[in-house]
Amino acid sequence: MTDDELIALLEVKDRNALVELENKYGAYCKSIANNILRNRQDTEECLNDVYLGVWNSIPPAKPDDLKMYVAGAARNAAIGLWRKKHAGKRGSGHILNTASMAGFFPGPLMATYYATKAYVVSISEAVREELRREGSEVTVSILCPGPVSTGFGKAANVDFHFEGFSRTPQKIASYALKKLPSFYIIPGIEIKAARFLSHILPASFSAKVIYNIQNNKN
Repeated sequence: MTDDELIALLEVKDRNALVELENKYGAYCKSIANNILRNRQDTEECLNDVYLGVWNSIPPAKPDDLKMYVAGAARNAAIGLWRKKHAGKRGSGHILNTASMAGFFPGPLMATYYATKAYVVSISEAVREELRREGSEVTVSILCPGPVSTGFGKAANVDFHFEGFSRTPQKIASYALKKLPSFYIIPGIEIKAARFLSHILPASFSAKVIYNIQNNKN
């Protein structure tokens, strides 16, 4: 089965998609997860989270490279489970996952990036509920910044046209630490506004706007 066919099954919520996903990428995901967890039982638990996370995130996510998307999902799920297990042993702690404002929108021309961030949002929400039901004192937070001045654009010779909205990594990290244990940590009023708009604007309209933003990059 091709990736396009598999994505089509996920989009209509055909449960055969889960079987095909495991058949095609199960061994690949298992290798990624096991390299992080180093525990067979934890790896099997992680794989269930991966399949469920992909199922829940497509749609609205529509990755242009399914293998890369699934690999990112496996890595994020494994790291999240590792953090959960180790924090749980201490009885308390904070799990801070880094997503992006991209996790709230469709992302034409950068579909895989936006989709992986949507996955981080989805799995963080799921783990938070699991911990709540267990009565755990471990908290989960999602950091969802907007543009960050990392030097990546200069190195890639890309102008992101976000100079007025960019924040330094130091400011983002400092803000995140101050806001723990809040669940959503969103630096900047303009990014908070963007998240609010993501709930009320049709996805088709958001996709058009973001396409134009991405297409205008040099």
